[in-house]
Amino acid sequence: MRSVRLVPPAETALPLAMLRVAIAVIALVATEPEVARVVASRPRALWAVPEGLAALVALAPPTPTSVDVAIAALRVSAALALIGLFTRAACAALALAMFYVFGVAQLAGAAMHDMHLVWFATVCALAPSGRALSLDAWSAGASVAGPAATRGDAISWAVGACRLWLGLVYFFPGVHKLARGGLAWVASDNLRNQIYFKWFEMGGGAPWPRVDRFPALMHLAAAGVVAFELSMPLLVLWRRTRLLAFALALSFHVLAGHFMKVPYPALAVCAVVLLPGERIRAWWVSVSRRVRERSRARAEPSAPERGAARPSPLLVLVSGVMTVAIVVQGARGQTESFPFACYPTFASIAPDQIVDLAVDVTSADGSTRTFRMPRPRSQDAWGFVWRTAGLYGDALDPARLRAFERLVAPRAPTATRVAWVREAYDVRPEAYGAPPVRRDVMFTEAR
Repeated sequence: MRSVRLVPPAETALPLAMLRVAIAVIALVATEPEVARVVASRPRALWAVPEGLAALVALAPPTPTSVDVAIAALRVSAALALIGLFTRAACAALALAMFYVFGVAQLAGAAMHDMHLVWFATVCALAPSGRALSLDAWSAGASVAGPAATRGDAISWAVGACRLWLGLVYFFPGVHKLARGGLAWVASDNLRNQIYFKWFEMGGGAPWPRVDRFPALMHLAAAGVVAFELSMPLLVLWRRTRLLAFALALSFHVLAGHFMKVPYPALAVCAVVLLPGERIRAWWVSVSRRVRERSRARAEPSAPERGAARPSPLLVLVSGVMTVAIVVQGARGQTESFPFACYPTFASIAPDQIVDLAVDVTSADGSTRTFRMPRPRSQDAWGFVWRTAGLYGDALDPARLRAFERLVAPRAPTATRVAWVREAYDVRPEAYGAPPVRRDVMFTEAR
């Protein structure tokens, strides 16, 4: 009887190398380092520790100095990973630095869902991600495009794992949309209200064309989103549909960026791992050959390719454990955790009102002033406000509320009474700038 072995399909070094470059670029331009600096400067009462980060906060609580050191390490390692110098060591350092810096950024109030960069950087450290598009390969006399594909080697294993994870990132939000919202997620005004929420969060302004005015188009788009998300694991793993998955992923993020103002470049660029490495390598080899022939240069002897490295036990173990963690968190719908989480599901049927948090400060002369965080706000700032207001299911914390008051009203007059108020605003574009439709006092304190 023939034995059955789990052997990934042959793949060249290019998809993993392109993913490495994409991760490094995003790490260099990401906003998480600045968010981490803000978190480290805030009082501990304002930190929101998600699932998975309690040990980090207990053992290495972030300080401005520790965050600055980690950011410096992140930028140096990202630059080295980008050019492919000491590639695997650079990727290992980058994964560790991102875990710390991006982990601290999660304490702002809501998960930022950037942890896939840590996953992919870890794989790039455990697999030979410098076999292509790197100074390491160039200095060894190897082709910039890397060696030919070999079935079952470490590169093929790593690329297969990354493609699977990318598919799962999209898949579980689709599952929870149907599990929680059912057909109403598609057939109601839900997607329109989801769009209105994002427009309000980003300061208003409706992009052209006004798709929200066409209910049938909204329902069709909602059905398309769910179908896209549920099909991604199959599309990314089947060679014949992988380019389709790449095109759909980019289209999804372009449309989400335009109509919902959520482009999510940190995830979109990782779709490069879906590109056909063998075709790109063949094209590069053909172009290089023609260039040499036209220059009448002596044909460059091919550098002897190093033997294909089998996946190390550590690569197999780590990728297996990470896959299980991704599946477990995705199945749970646990969006508020790090470094493994279900990515934003948008599963709840969106209402037509959005909640903000205000602080009413009453002074000795009886006058009352209302303070809020400035708008428009970044997504992490909204998450911070909602976390403080208890919208993520947390019990109201008086110490956190007082710290929020000091943050938004540092120069407020001496108060005799302070009230923390949940305000509800109409998210429809025609209601922008209107006062809240409802104000609910959630906590008061006499001074």
